Amino acid sequence: MKKKLLIFSSIGLLIIISAIVFWRLSLSKPLPIPKVDLRPIEQDINPQGSGQISPEKAREIAGNIIKWLDSMKNEKGRYLLFEDCLGGEGCQKSTETNKQYGLYVLWARYKNFLNTNKEVDLVKIKNDIIILTTPEIGFPAQNDSYNCKLMWEMSQSEVFDKENKEAIDQVCIGSIHFGPEMNEFNRSIKQKKYDLDPKIDEVIEGKVLDKWEIANSLAFNKYALYASDLTYVYYYLGNNDDLDAAKFYFDMALQIISNKDNKLEDAVLGIASIDLYKATKEAKYLDFANYFLQAKSKIGCNSAEDCAYYIMFLQELSKINNNQDIKTELNKVVQLLMSKSYNRELSLYHNFQSKTYHTRVNALIAGVLADLTE
Repeated sequence: MKKKLLIFSSIGLLIIISAIVFWRLSLSKPLPIPKVDLRPIEQDINPQGSGQISPEKAREIAGNIIKWLDSMKNEKGRYLLFEDCLGGEGCQKSTETNKQYGLYVLWARYKNFLNTNKEVDLVKIKNDIIILTTPEIGFPAQNDSYNCKLMWEMSQSEVFDKENKEAIDQVCIGSIHFGPEMNEFNRSIKQKKYDLDPKIDEVIEGKVLDKWEIANSLAFNKYALYASDLTYVYYYLGNNDDLDAAKFYFDMALQIISNKDNKLEDAVLGIASIDLYKATKEAKYLDFANYFLQAKSKIGCNSAEDCAYYIMFLQELSKINNNQDIKTELNKVVQLLMSKSYNRELSLYHNFQSKTYHTRVNALIAGVLADLTE
C-alpha cells in the first residue's frame, strides 16, 4: 500500500513540475517572427500610394541605369549589347558590340546630366562623343537607329560648346543610310515614281493599303526608324530630298501596319508620325499619332523594347498635346514595365521572357525616366 502511494506521489510530483515548467515557458519571450515585406511595388515607387511613379523615383532609377551602363563597355569604349543573368548562375556580359548603342547611351547620359548637373557626368558624355567620332571604333556607323534624332536634340542644347556640337553633328552627318529601299528611292526620286502623300485617312478608317513592291514587311522596324531619322537629316542639311525620303519610309511602314498585325513592335511608327508632323506641320501626321495612341493603348506593347519606344512616343506626344489621358497612359506603361521587366535589386529592366538586360532598352528607358516631370 505504501508502495502504491509512493508511485502516485511521484506521478503527482511530475505533473506539478511539468505544469510549473509549462507556466514558466508561457511567460518567457516568444521567438521572433521573421519580418516579411508585404508592401506592393507601388508603395516603393511612390510613398503617396497613388500607383504613379514619382519624378524623384524615376530619376533615381535613371541614375542607377547610367551607373550600370558605365560597366557595359569593351576596352575600346564601344558598348556591349546585353548582360544575361541566369537564375543562380551569375551574370554574363555579351562580347558583341554595336556602334549605335553608344548613341542611345550618350543620349541617356545627356538627359540624366540635365538632372544631376555634375561635372563628372559631363566628362563621361564628352568621352563618349570622342568614341563615337573615332574612325573604325564608333565612326562612321550604318544607320539603323536614331543616329540623327538623338544627336539633334543634343546639338540644340546649350550644354555643349561649339567644338562638341560640331562632333555631335558629325555623328549624324557621317551616318550611312543603306539598303535596297534607299537605292530605289535615289533612282526614282526625279521620276516621282511614288506618291509620297501618306494614306493616313484610309488607315484610320480601317482599310488595308496596297504595299509597294519594294516594301518588305520584315523591315518594318527599320522603315519606321528611318522615317524619324531622315527627318532630322533634313534639319541638319536642309535638303528637301531627305524629307521626301522620310515620307517614303513612313509610307512603307504605314502600308505594313495597315494589315493590323498585332505582333508588330510598332511604337517606332508613332514616334515617326510625331517627327514628320513637327517637320511638315501637316495635321495628318498628328492625326495618325492620336489614332495610334488609341489603338496602342488597347493592344499594349509586345516587349520591353516596344514599351521603351512607346513611353518615348507618349512623352513626345504629351509635349505637343498637353492631354491628361496621354500622361495617364504613360504612367500606366511605366507601371507595366515595373511589374513585368524591372529588377528592383539591380535597378534594371530585362526582357519580358528572360533575365536579359539590353543596353539599348535600358538606355531608352533611362532617357525617358530622367525627363519624367509628373
